[in-house]
Amino acid sequence: MGKRQELKQLGIYYPEGHGKYAQHRLAKITERDTLAKARKAITKLTKRHNLVLLASEFFSELKASDIAELVDSAGSNTSIEVFFSARRLDKVVPSQYQQFVRSGYTKAPGEYFTNLLEEPDTDHETRLFWKRHSYDLIVERWAKALGPSQVHVVFVDELQPEFLMQFFETQLGLPEGLLSGSDKIRLNRSLDSEELALVIALRKELGPTRVESEWAPIFREKFIASMASSASPNPESKKIGLSEALTKNYLRVAGEQESAIRKLGVLTKGQWPSASDEAIISSDLIPSHVYIETVAKAIATIKPKHYLAHASVPRLFAEIRKRIVTKLTSFFSRDTLE
Repeated sequence: MGKRQELKQLGIYYPEGHGKYAQHRLAKITERDTLAKARKAITKLTKRHNLVLLASEFFSELKASDIAELVDSAGSNTSIEVFFSARRLDKVVPSQYQQFVRSGYTKAPGEYFTNLLEEPDTDHETRLFWKRHSYDLIVERWAKALGPSQVHVVFVDELQPEFLMQFFETQLGLPEGLLSGSDKIRLNRSLDSEELALVIALRKELGPTRVESEWAPIFREKFIASMASSASPNPESKKIGLSEALTKNYLRVAGEQESAIRKLGVLTKGQWPSASDEAIISSDLIPSHVYIETVAKAIATIKPKHYLAHASVPRLFAEIRKRIVTKLTSFFSRDTLE
């Protein structure tokens, strides 16, 4: 029995159909998934179920007006509680850089890490980072909409990985181990510096036309995901990380955020680990040479079915036409020569 079914038996409805693992389509407002659609879906969910659990990091990106509309869509008789988990900034920055690279970002990590603090309006990715990770401003918006007593913030200690799931078991009244004791964990590790170098180089090599049609469905969702779903083949693998000076700067900003959040009067749990926690071997440089096993493994993840599954009809016909023309040209050229 899956976790959704177990939760449903306990009276908690975790909806399907709004995203692969979470309800991103109710939180990420786009031309396709509009605020009006999200409002309609939330109204239906709260009418049909006594307790609905929605999960998406994109709820943190909503403007105050969007929050007010979604709260209104739940109905005046619906009690809403919001939970945020917050990682310390010096941990988040390299992780978010990874996600941007997977989506096609090619700026060097050191430059990106520095720009976040010194030139936060440099490009779309720096602006998006602070939209997602200005924790104090995000929590303040939701606290104003719902009241501080309805907003929870969990300060995540990565040295205690079970803590967050145990917290939710307690909050939801779940049996101990239902969430934290899961034996089916989806591996989605960070890429090491060589793998990132390979992804960035590949993105630059593909060119605009192939990037537009192939990057998301094939390279991000298949190629990169396949690499991240198993261990790195490089025994000397290094992670992308912050320099010592940048770490101190991000720790300062994180401390300011934590202080501001606690002053809001929201409910808080846990605390961020001290700066002297477990060290990770890292570098803020993209290597110019790549371990041969890394390349071999990456090539092996590219399978014909990845391309065939996402090939559009026009692209298939264009490829067929191209091959026919090539064959005919070759045939007539051979006849002429004879």
